[in-house]
Amino acid sequence: MLNLFSGFILFQNSAYIPLLLLTAVPLLLHLFSKIKPPKLIFSSNELLRKILKQNERIKKPHDILLLIIRTLIFFFIILIFLKPLYFNQSPGINFFKPRSIVIIVDASASMAYNSNGQTTFAAACAEATHILSGLSSKDKANIIFLKSSPESLFPTTATNFAFLKEKLNNAAVSNEAGAVRPAIKKAIEILQKEKDRRAEILVISDFQKTQWNNFFKNPDIPGNISFTFIKTETVTSGNYAISSSDARPYTPLPGDNIIFSCEISNYSSRPKKIPVYFQTGAIYKREKVSISPWNSSEISFSIPYSDNAKSNQSSFSKADYYSYIFSLDEDSFPGDNIRYGVIKTGKNLKVSLINTANSNSQLKKALNSLTFLDVQNCELNETLLNEIPDFLFIEKWHGEQTALIKKLSKLGTALFIFLAPGIKTSAINQVAGKIFSTNNNIQLTQQNAEKKAFKLRLVSPDDKVFKLFANGEYGDPADAIVKKRLLIPQVNSNATVLFDYSDKVPALIRISNSNNPPVYIWNIPMNRKNSNFVNKIQFIPILGELILSARTKNKNLTHLLNYTPGTYLTFSSENINNFSRKIILKNQKQSTFKIKSYNENGKNILITDKPVTDSGIYSWLLKNKVIMINQVNFPASESDLRTIPTDKINKLGTTVNAGSGAMDTLHSGYNLFPILFILAILAILTEGLVMVRSEYLSSKLNRNKE
Repeated sequence: MLNLFSGFILFQNSAYIPLLLLTAVPLLLHLFSKIKPPKLIFSSNELLRKILKQNERIKKPHDILLLIIRTLIFFFIILIFLKPLYFNQSPGINFFKPRSIVIIVDASASMAYNSNGQTTFAAACAEATHILSGLSSKDKANIIFLKSSPESLFPTTATNFAFLKEKLNNAAVSNEAGAVRPAIKKAIEILQKEKDRRAEILVISDFQKTQWNNFFKNPDIPGNISFTFIKTETVTSGNYAISSSDARPYTPLPGDNIIFSCEISNYSSRPKKIPVYFQTGAIYKREKVSISPWNSSEISFSIPYSDNAKSNQSSFSKADYYSYIFSLDEDSFPGDNIRYGVIKTGKNLKVSLINTANSNSQLKKALNSLTFLDVQNCELNETLLNEIPDFLFIEKWHGEQTALIKKLSKLGTALFIFLAPGIKTSAINQVAGKIFSTNNNIQLTQQNAEKKAFKLRLVSPDDKVFKLFANGEYGDPADAIVKKRLLIPQVNSNATVLFDYSDKVPALIRISNSNNPPVYIWNIPMNRKNSNFVNKIQFIPILGELILSARTKNKNLTHLLNYTPGTYLTFSSENINNFSRKIILKNQKQSTFKIKSYNENGKNILITDKPVTDSGIYSWLLKNKVIMINQVNFPASESDLRTIPTDKINKLGTTVNAGSGAMDTLHSGYNLFPILFILAILAILTEGLVMVRSEYLSSKLNRNKE
């Protein structure tokens, strides 16, 4: 073997390697021609000396050049007889050992891109079939489909190539996001069981950047397994997709305008103007959106919700589950051109009121006056976790049960906390985050107004909560006086002060968090003795606006969970324990899915028998009545079809293009005969040209002497 750059050369007729010694023949002939000739006596050899000196300037370089050319001719002819093959792989590979290969075929959603009537996945399967056809009877192979969970056709490598080819021929691309590391790990585990064989992993993929980037940044692969990365055709035309969709408010009430919105992304280098279609029930809408290159735009449609709607303006006439669809015109990558959503309209929102002091307080009366609320008196204990409330109101909170309150907040409950005298700032920080400017743990004391009552001030007039008061119809939101309050320290930038007093002591604080619903800290008394705020005309509207603006996702809104293909659908409720066997699951095509159940903490959990594979709307039915809807959508991470650069892939192994025949060359070697034959012919022609030119110069010199 002869190393050549990063690869090596293997001679098929290695027994003829000693013939390379014949390359010394031209040199030997040259040396023999230099043997000293016999002496001849002349009367004078001065003329001969001059002639030889003149010719030597031509003959000497001519002889050296001919020697090199004739040596190369011998060398190329001998190499032709040796039948060399060039392998662009590590020279440490033992080609005399049988191969054990695992072919990882990317079956993730991005492989569904259609080019000239063939998907990228179909091209990958054809390449894998071609590789299997090139294996010998001593070789072994296996196929792993790269999906959200790797799918191996055999538990180990095998020689049943016909079965693998049949599976490849019948395989279909999935709508799932690909899990790269589990697939690589599974292939490594299979090959590490093999002994005295050449272990190889061949990956056929588009090497989509969002899917593969993390793997190539931190690869974890053993050195005794060779990797070959086979890259399918690169998408150059780009793609556009619906990246996300939403409907607000999350729990619409009668009288609400429901805003349906979606984000359209342009994954290309050209601007796009795309028509967007929206459908819910009998309502259809269409609008065009312009998107700059590598950017996204949002589009929204407003639909009213009225519990007595009779017109075609609304499809929502009662509290129920409703589905909606955003779609685009079909392109070469249609999977991400449609997105499904679910919304549950309601009649009221659930409020848990913790009121230990007075079961008929002014706050409870105010909450009960809001017809869209279902107010329940509760105790501050773990029973609140059985059915997560939308809102938790705590009157006269002393700082107890902070862990429970934090848990409810994480599950989606908006908090309205009315502070009691003596509470410490550390308890407030535990629930609302660190909001006070001071690091000291201060015990809040009550302060009585002496000569004049404390006057409320509106600090954030432009906040959305006070939009209702812009035209003055409901009076001045801050028109109130207070006789008793707590001395609360100043808050930092993590909190927003909506009301304060004239001496800047906070009166109403809101803490917003992108992951959790808002927390409101009240320092305004809720009884008539200490404040006239609850008697003012603006109090009920302010309370209603605060509640409506705080609506967010919570654990009860499981229909808002966005599933993707390749996952299991689940459903659980205490109310279905006696009926779980009668519940069925169907998609929008009315196909029924097998489900199984198990018990967890007294609840029956229903789960699909296997992962769902298609996007769409899936309805849980009890006696033909919908009791829950799940939305399953195309994974947004698969829409950006940009790929990992080849030079980055090359750091881990050899990279070739699918369909180029490079895999044949990689494992069968590149036959150097055509190159060597051409080089030999060129060397022979060059020798002839050098000799002709030498003769021409010699004859020209002789003519000049004459």
